[in-house]
Amino acid sequence: MLARCDDIASDVVRKEPEFRRLIDGALAGLAFIPQQSPPRDTNLLHRVFGELRSFDNLLAFRFG
Repeated sequence: MLARCDDIASDVVRKEPEFRRLIDGALAGLAFIPQQSPPRDTNLLHRVFGELRSFDNLLAFRFG
């Protein structure tokens, strides 16, 4: 889904620092999750999921 957002974004949007921060931050959060399986720190995973939800909301609000 994030790769698709990045792919369909215009070149202007793709280069915006805010868009890059949101996409790259969400990708980093997703990459972190498999490292925690089985869950070693459930509180940390909970925070990562919350952060991913925030990235999703911000992307939807700011970039549609």
